[in-house]
Amino acid sequence: MNGAQLLLIIFGGVAVAALAHRRGVRPGLAAVVLAAAGSFIPGVPRAAGNRLARRPNTLNPWTAHRDTDTVAGMDVLRIHEIAEAGHRILNPFTEDKLMLLGEVCRLRPGQRQLDIASGKGEMLCRWADAFGIEGHGVDISEVFVPAARARAAELGVAGRVTFTLGEGAQVLTEMAVQADHPQYDVVSCIGATWIGGGLAGTVALMRRVVRPGGLLLIGEPYWADDTPDQAYTGLGLPKEDFTTLVGTLDRIEAAGLELVEMVLADPDSWDRYTASQWWTVSDWLRENAASPDAPAMREYLETCRRTHLRYQRRYLGWGVFVCRTER
Repeated sequence: MNGAQLLLIIFGGVAVAALAHRRGVRPGLAAVVLAAAGSFIPGVPRAAGNRLARRPNTLNPWTAHRDTDTVAGMDVLRIHEIAEAGHRILNPFTEDKLMLLGEVCRLRPGQRQLDIASGKGEMLCRWADAFGIEGHGVDISEVFVPAARARAAELGVAGRVTFTLGEGAQVLTEMAVQADHPQYDVVSCIGATWIGGGLAGTVALMRRVVRPGGLLLIGEPYWADDTPDQAYTGLGLPKEDFTTLVGTLDRIEAAGLELVEMVLADPDSWDRYTASQWWTVSDWLRENAASPDAPAMREYLETCRRTHLRYQRRYLGWGVFVCRTER
């Protein structure tokens, strides 16, 4: 695994595998989780014939077994939590873009939202405060879930939004098989389509708990139209791992959805997400120089800076795509 691949692992959230291992998830589920996590790691062998065997798409079909529990001897979820310790929004959106997304979704008081991989809960908490929605968030991080609950209390919306620790795919699957399972007006999975093996598999999970005509919010990367071959190499990802914006539209439509709106990150908002981690990690390294985790964090910091400046902010786009479930 090269340095660029480390950065993409962190961003993609393959920490789910480490968490599943640490918590002793039952073998059947752990295999699914490890397959989904492994699908995100550039360079991991995939079974031939899978539609997006080269990247995080389709529902957990990979059989290749890879140790994704640690990077440079450190739990990857822990790297994620350290690097984003100073963040409220755990993706390349600024506060303005987050609130714009809520506006274009035309949210109304009383609507209910389920947010999978909810991080520190900023989206649900801010939207509950601004638009009067109710919601529930699910995340795998024992650090982020308490932070989300604290944010809800801080904004005075703890009576309308709740957060639980859990794995997104498992929660959606268990919810869907309940005879009286709740149906949500909005179901979101922002930057974590690895929970279903990629966009198509995640959509299949999400649409089971959204009401007819409801909205799915999907956070997904895309390639710039002029991405050169060296960028794919430098980032450690084959070209077909992602697609262009219009290619993303094709994938959304192939999943049976109608794209009705979108909000995209830009180089400046990428900087706020990525560059602000440099300071956080640099401070952590100064304060924890003797930590056994310091080498992994130093590798992350050095890789994060170089790949972001050389390739990521220019060629790797990111956005949230607002989709109707009925076309």
